[in-house]
Amino acid sequence: MKKLVILRGCSGSGKSTYAKQLGGELLFGAVKICSADDFFLGPDGKYNWQASLLGQAHNWCQNLARFAMDPARQGGKPYELVIIDNTNIRKRDYRVYEKLAEEFGYEVEVVVVGKFDKKSVLEYAKRNRHSVPESAIQRMADRFEE
Repeated sequence: MKKLVILRGCSGSGKSTYAKQLGGELLFGAVKICSADDFFLGPDGKYNWQASLLGQAHNWCQNLARFAMDPARQGGKPYELVIIDNTNIRKRDYRVYEKLAEEFGYEVEVVVVGKFDKKSVLEYAKRNRHSVPESAIQRMADRFEE
């Protein structure tokens, strides 16, 4: 069974760690982790986030997911597990991935990673790997749609 896992949570909540663990648990078959953050990685591996390119980064991530799920682009063998590793704070942020899953016959699982209380936000601000400030993480927590 082909499966799409959509991760949701604030920056620093552990989504990328969860994605890597989940992908590593699948012993057979192909796993593709799609993250808009990867768009901002340079050839030297350094992260260079630019707000003006955020829309392009998400379009790139959506195209990556489409490519991973489309059997015509994968030589007839699409990835068995595709993981979307983005914040997906609002439901509309991940609807495009649900539509791709429907188009290509993937089961969908939405996983919320972390909590949204003040204590958690403080922890995420300390540990997130992209230096996202506490104020931005708090805005994510405040806007999160159940």
